[in-house]
Amino acid sequence: MIPTKERLAQRLHSLGLFDLEAEARNGEFSDFDCPKAALVILLSTYELPEPAKWLRPQLVELIEEIKAGDWDDTTEEGNEWFVREGKDLLK
Repeated sequence: MIPTKERLAQRLHSLGLFDLEAEARNGEFSDFDCPKAALVILLSTYELPEPAKWLRPQLVELIEEIKAGDWDDTTEEGNEWFVREGKDLLK
């Protein structure tokens, strides 16, 4: 299975949002890997360059998918995080 952060990076790449793609690939928007999981806010205020304005409807669609939870990390990713870090929070 492709990790959520990689799928998100691929989607951002397809929209030409290469700076955000790199952040996604590094886990910057992961529910478990980073406290910066505020991609909806970032995308909502993102200014597309003039040549890419035609991508705005696709960007809005992605924002709605994020709000709906379509890009939330999977249960498997949550379990991996728990084994790696989360269990230590229970001490």
